[in-house]
Amino acid sequence: MDTYTIPAPESGNTIFTNEVWKKHGSPPTLILEDGWTAIGNAAFSGAKNLLTIHIPKSVEVIQEEAFSRATSLREVTFEEGSRLVYIGAAAFYGTTNLRMIRIPDSVNEIGMVAFSSATSLETFHMPKLVEVLPHGMFMGSTSLREITFDADSLLKTIQLGAFSEATALTKIRIPAGVTDIENEAFGNTQMLKEITFTPNSQISRIGYQAFKGSGLTMVVMGKPVLAHLNTARRASYMKPLSLGKNNFYGKDNVNIVSMAQQIDTMHLIKSQLPRQLDNHMTNKIGEMLTGMMPKRSDLVKGPATKALGGTKKRGIRRKSNKRKMKTKKGKSKRRMTRK
Repeated sequence: MDTYTIPAPESGNTIFTNEVWKKHGSPPTLILEDGWTAIGNAAFSGAKNLLTIHIPKSVEVIQEEAFSRATSLREVTFEEGSRLVYIGAAAFYGTTNLRMIRIPDSVNEIGMVAFSSATSLETFHMPKLVEVLPHGMFMGSTSLREITFDADSLLKTIQLGAFSEATALTKIRIPAGVTDIENEAFGNTQMLKEITFTPNSQISRIGYQAFKGSGLTMVVMGKPVLAHLNTARRASYMKPLSLGKNNFYGKDNVNIVSMAQQIDTMHLIKSQLPRQLDNHMTNKIGEMLTGMMPKRSDLVKGPATKALGGTKKRGIRRKSNKRKMKTKKGKSKRRMTRK
């Protein structure tokens, strides 16, 4: 199927609208040329035949409901150097064939339910400048299995129902700057088993039903994070959390483990493998996952390493004695030759 290119007007309105698309025959595979500055409100709303679109770097705004219920849309690409800063509410709501979209790093605001009911969306990378993951953003996005964040993400708030009924999500790593997770943010996420709060997490408030209906079984956090949350819980007359089993904001029997315990668990698993990993390598993996050194020094050196060190020293002495013996024999033979 041929790709159709639509140039921007040389003067006048540079917002791409539904009328412009229809004027060009509503082509299903579309490239917008540089010069368009926005995708207009409901520009492709309800489109049944739009398959792909390439958005130029000049577009700074995707307005509300721009692609909502465009049920055949499967690919959205952005020109390198994109200046996009805003994605409006419900912009990609109900795009049931959209599997993956890489939002430009320049985006700093996304509207509510922007990707709600995008039922084929599997992975998503949050632009680091976005401070609020909005209300219902992935609500009902039933194929979403992974969301990632930059290490220096500016995200501060995960709003009400942001991941509600995202039933394929299995685990998530919360960026350090997040301070607030609102009610039902992860409601009815039956496959969600594990949450990790990154080292130096600033989390201070979680809605009391944030994980209601989730499959959560384990939360990994440092002790300072636990202290932050307990300060807020005491102010709300809630029972304090502790390492071990807890009711964790709407979900019973959630095991809270420290990051040091997680490293210990890695070593236990390693010791039971048929072919053991090197201790140093195991610790490095643990540090990358948690940002912390193991809490016991024997996990760094390891008993196997100590034993190896002892054998190695004895082996060096034996080799040294053999050299001396050979040297003496060699000299003796040379003297006999001279005679």
